[in-house]
Amino acid sequence: MLLLLALLFGSGSALHAQTFWIPGLAPYGPKDKLVATGDSTLLTTVQAGLLVSNNRGRTWQLALRCHGVGGLYAARRGQMLAGGLGKVYRSLNAGLSWDSVALPTAYPVTVLSETTTGALLAGTGLYAAQGVQRGDGVFYSADGGRTWEQRSTGFGPARYINQLTSDRHGRLFAAALSETTNDQPGLYTSADNGLSWRWLPVRINGRNAIFDDINTYEFTALAISPQDSLVASVSGSSGRVGVVLNMSKHLRDATDPSIRWRVHANPSTPMWWVDTDLGLIHFARNGYWYSSRFGTPRSGGTLVSQNQGATWALVTSGLGTSINGVREHQQFAEFPDGQVFMVQLLDETVYRTNVGLITSTPRSKRVAPVSLYPNPANEYVLVSLGTGWPVQQLRLYDVQGRLVRSYAPAPGQQTLRLNLGTQAAGMYVLAVHLANGQVVRQRLQKQ
Repeated sequence: MLLLLALLFGSGSALHAQTFWIPGLAPYGPKDKLVATGDSTLLTTVQAGLLVSNNRGRTWQLALRCHGVGGLYAARRGQMLAGGLGKVYRSLNAGLSWDSVALPTAYPVTVLSETTTGALLAGTGLYAAQGVQRGDGVFYSADGGRTWEQRSTGFGPARYINQLTSDRHGRLFAAALSETTNDQPGLYTSADNGLSWRWLPVRINGRNAIFDDINTYEFTALAISPQDSLVASVSGSSGRVGVVLNMSKHLRDATDPSIRWRVHANPSTPMWWVDTDLGLIHFARNGYWYSSRFGTPRSGGTLVSQNQGATWALVTSGLGTSINGVREHQQFAEFPDGQVFMVQLLDETVYRTNVGLITSTPRSKRVAPVSLYPNPANEYVLVSLGTGWPVQQLRLYDVQGRLVRSYAPAPGQQTLRLNLGTQAAGMYVLAVHLANGQVVRQRLQKQ
């Protein structure tokens, strides 16, 4: 298994050779969440509502006046979704106009996601009082968000859902938040599109320092890496000892409680079970991993890994602070050409970086464009590869940069027939990885 999430901060010379984050002005005060769709559309949340840019942040407009926006999501079929109080806002035209659909709940929609088949998921919850969390669990829509039904069978009393994700096998993973162990918070999984959920105990190797069984209270990160690992950052307890753990588990073992999670501990402290909690994790198309950590202007900032999480570099170049003068957790969005944008909680700025941006093909050996036919495609697509360097692998990503399929061509094979039958309709990016290290990308629409 990969070495993930140990906070061994390296120098990251490529990250510091230039100003990493380029700040961009955006109106309406502090920002919260951020998503991208298409070639140039960004959506973020402000106190007044939803702010949209259709030119990568050069200009912005308030597209919807609303309050208390929770989850934000850009679906593969092009919809933009925002969570409200007992409702989901939807846009089918890149944020220009919006409607809203009521859910059978009085709680805010905190997180949005989708399944491999394109069904939509919504998690709900709120902080009812100090140390008290409430929610109605998960809701499911099979018709693009026009109607929703509750699918929370199997959850314990803890039904504040703050993390939702799915793997390429169709399994769903949800994190339920509570500070009370008897509420059975923690990690849940579903193999039937949320009709039933099963609680997954979290077990580690306590190394005779703490108990192996962990009571998990809050997952600050839960994501599936391109290398097929479930990656998590969690706070909780082991007996009477508080823990903050960054850990991973291969997807083949993710639902097997007898197999322990691998903890990626900070070696700079003997109390390895109290690590730095990570924010949301973004896996960029160029192979970088992005996350963040809360802290002062000296200790907090963006975390970037160039080696699949084996080491992380703390990046503060060009980065400001929140209105409270500290570095907060961040959320990232990426366009098909590899340009990454970011917002920091309660920071007024929308940042961008050109690290990883694809600008040209190396002159040493140009590669003929990849030909896709038909495009748009239905059940399959024929991929014709131009002459040049041998092809090592093809990877299919959705519009949020998540790996959904991998293909390994035979040596010397220049034409491939890729089966798309299990993929949901929507826009994808096919990345062709060449033997010289170059990656050629082509957009593909599945009907």
